[in-house]
Amino acid sequence: TKEKRRREEGAKSKSKEDKEAEEEAEAERISKMEEELCKELGGKLRTRLEPRATASVSPIAFDRSCKEWARTLCDAPGGLDLVRMTSQSYRTQAKKYLRRWWGLEAIVTEVKDTFSRMSQGCSLLFGAIKASRMTRDAIAKAKQNSTEAGGEGEGGADGAKRAEKRRQRDVMKDEGDEDEDEDEEMDVDLAEADMLQIAKVGLDVVWRFGVFLLQGRVRLSVKSMMEEERERLRRDKLPDPEVRERMKALAGALLELGHALKTVWEEARAAEPEKAGAPIQLGGE
Repeated sequence: TKEKRRREEGAKSKSKEDKEAEEEAEAERISKMEEELCKELGGKLRTRLEPRATASVSPIAFDRSCKEWARTLCDAPGGLDLVRMTSQSYRTQAKKYLRRWWGLEAIVTEVKDTFSRMSQGCSLLFGAIKASRMTRDAIAKAKQNSTEAGGEGEGGADGAKRAEKRRQRDVMKDEGDEDEDEDEEMDVDLAEADMLQIAKVGLDVVWRFGVFLLQGRVRLSVKSMMEEERERLRRDKLPDPEVRERMKALAGALLELGHALKTVWEEARAAEPEKAGAPIQLGGE
């Protein structure tokens, strides 16, 4: 018996190690895919900025083309939020690479960007906690209502169903089912108003989390673009002062693009204020 138990524990341990190894491999694969995607996006962004960075087009023509592109983005679902987020990310990253005011602007921008990411992360955490708390409260409320209404219906069909469910849960508990509490919660019928409010908060958290991830992707795409451009210029054996000037020109074009997106967002928000902000507006927040 001891030997059998030892073999079972060894098999479980090996299975757990294999699962962890698979999860690590999958995480590494996803990370590489994200890196390749950011490189691709960075290349497309450089293609858009290069005419302005090399002064091949005038500021007016570049601004016009950027605004036309931004207006098409605004027409997509959630486009206003995406344009606003992209505009802010572009302007923030451009200021880091422009290094104006003897580099002070880059330092201040980096600090503000760090605090902004921390604030967004805390907001997402609090939103998730709020949704979890609302779910727990709604379940407790539904259980209480079910208990209060159960006395008069114990002898009927509903009472028999509840008794059968309790019997099944007792059997599962005796068998050591770890998901017994979760299954019991899933059996509770929540009030429609509570379900709608929970869904509203949950969708808002999911949306804001998606925007948070997109900000990270935009940030990495800009970083990839600037690093690839620096390596390309150095492969061409350009002197360092010229490399710095080319990099500043590219960052300047990125800043202009960010300002163009911001202008279009402000115009669209003024024209359709009901579409501004997150797609799900929560009272009291």
